[in-house]
Amino acid sequence: MGYMNTPNAILWIVLIVAIILFAGFVLWGSTSAFSLFVPNYGSPTQALQAVGETQNNDAFVPQRVTEDDRTVTIVNYTGSRFVPQVITVNRGDTVRFVNKDNLSMRITSQDLKFVPLYPGFDQADSVGTGEYYEFVFNDPGVWPYHNMNSDPGTVGVIYVR
Repeated sequence: MGYMNTPNAILWIVLIVAIILFAGFVLWGSTSAFSLFVPNYGSPTQALQAVGETQNNDAFVPQRVTEDDRTVTIVNYTGSRFVPQVITVNRGDTVRFVNKDNLSMRITSQDLKFVPLYPGFDQADSVGTGEYYEFVFNDPGVWPYHNMNSDPGTVGVIYVR
């Protein structure tokens, strides 16, 4: 006689295979491994809801200027929030983050474990009041960011189409 009888062995094998398949679906069911680290908000509205904001404020009122044949969208950092908090830009557009606070600003797309969500979108040096940081977005997606020098809960989102 074997260690386990045949019906119990088959049941255990089926159970183990089911667990492995379920774990594989959960971990690798998305379109890429990168999406395991990047929240998929899907739209600016969903991104706002994720950070606890609504559309009933200035979060969707971007200021755009044209400079040297390029579109620049301006985001102001006030110390307590980004204005507008969520913007939509086209691939190749520039976003200018202007520091309106009396403390320094350093914009990053890193999560709290220092994993870059958008490679290269990580300001190298802090800027002071009235100074700015610019970044050109070439990859489509929904990209959260925050000021590394302040409360990590103060976030903004850029939707690149």
